[in-house]
Amino acid sequence: MFETIDEARRRLQDVFDPAQVETIITALQPCLGFAPSGAKSAPGQTRIGGQPDLGPGIEWPIREVPANLDEIAKRGGFNHGDRILRDLSQPRAYEFLLQISLEEAAAVSPLAAELLPSEGRLLFFYDGSSGPWRSDAAACRVIWDRSAPDGLKEMPLPQSLIVQRDAFVAEWNEAAAGRGTLPPYPLDKSPFWGPKRPMRLASRLGLPNFLSLEAQSNAGLLKLLENDETREDYDSFFAQAWEGTGQLRQQFLGAPLPEQDDPRYDAVVEIEYPQGPPRGEAWKAAFPRIEAAAADWLLLMQVSQSDYLQDRSVEGTVYFVIRKDHLAARAFDKVLPIYQQT
Repeated sequence: MFETIDEARRRLQDVFDPAQVETIITALQPCLGFAPSGAKSAPGQTRIGGQPDLGPGIEWPIREVPANLDEIAKRGGFNHGDRILRDLSQPRAYEFLLQISLEEAAAVSPLAAELLPSEGRLLFFYDGSSGPWRSDAAACRVIWDRSAPDGLKEMPLPQSLIVQRDAFVAEWNEAAAGRGTLPPYPLDKSPFWGPKRPMRLASRLGLPNFLSLEAQSNAGLLKLLENDETREDYDSFFAQAWEGTGQLRQQFLGAPLPEQDDPRYDAVVEIEYPQGPPRGEAWKAAFPRIEAAAADWLLLMQVSQSDYLQDRSVEGTVYFVIRKDHLAARAFDKVLPIYQQT
């Protein structure tokens, strides 16, 4: 991501000729990035990980036992099915990922001021035990908490997450002892919560991934990238754009950075094809309609699991997406979590 158009132009000029640079500039997408705030965490402040600040009467949300438990477990196959079945067979607290101060977002980003309320906070919760195998709304919770900051309380870690973490560590350490090739699981880590990190938001300009709807709808960019050499340069520049910037691979609003394909296609499939996406020729026939419907969706938040957990061995990104009309109605219960992993 770039802080300004001038920065984008300067960096692009190292790879592309002036005409190409100006074409690419037209494709830049506004978004919000995260950086460590350097300050002590305050109630209601933007932060990644830790425990959420919630107002009076708002509880840490619980993921209930899904009605299609067996179906979800089956998607996990031989390697994961039994664990999914066990984890989903009883209610459990969602994992808390992050909270965003909407007042801060509106102050630093015209895009946020246009799309979102300017009061309160958005808090993102996710069911990491089943999320990679389901994309329905019940796999996450996004809460718009409008409580006054002086009434917020940092919630204690739910016992159900602690129990699940302890069970995971016991299984890991048993396997590590048996194989003799794995170290014991670190005492200061958990796959179910990330460390508390106070953040500040900053307005950014993002270079769209070639697979995103934003890139695919930019005729000038598509024409430019018809040239194989230019496309290779673009993909290489995109892949290296984060290196050395010190920016976190987390993004609020803007064009998603897919690990596979644009996650908004997955959202349309989740709603319109609950039994699974069409295959082969049926997919080709359905795709124009899916692509058109995907344009009605927006990225709300994308979360790099590796950055969230501060563990470089972890893979995958969760994309929280919402229909434009649902966002306008502040219907955050309609958000879908799309998980992708390379």
